[in-house]
Amino acid sequence: MPIPSSNLSNVQSALTDIAGSSSNAPFVSPGVEKGIGIAVVNALSESLSVEIKREGKVHRQDYRQGIPQTELLTVGLTEATDTSVTFRPNRELFGAGFERKRIEERASGLAAAYPGLAVMVHGPAQ
Repeated sequence: MPIPSSNLSNVQSALTDIAGSSSNAPFVSPGVEKGIGIAVVNALSESLSVEIKREGKVHRQDYRQGIPQTELLTVGLTEATDTSVTFRPNRELFGAGFERKRIEERASGLAAAYPGLAVMVHGPAQ
């Protein structure tokens, strides 16, 4: 469903609006109040995929360095309701890697601040 006065889906608007949430957007993503919203993560990612399970359907959209590679596609049917974002950081920008412990601490803090949110950290253990 597009945001009023935009031809972009809510998902694409959230994933590409670097300035933060649109004043017309019906939601605010975690971290956007500090300027590090999902759109910034998307822009700094080698690849990012979002999968949304809602109203009996599974929707998916893929990005490369913040640029949509597909439209929001319906790729299946489901009884579940959830959203999943998977990304691979840009290796040229983050060649030194990340501190897994800091990421896990931040994920735990986000999950505590947003009841019902599950944050999983995948990747090589350090």
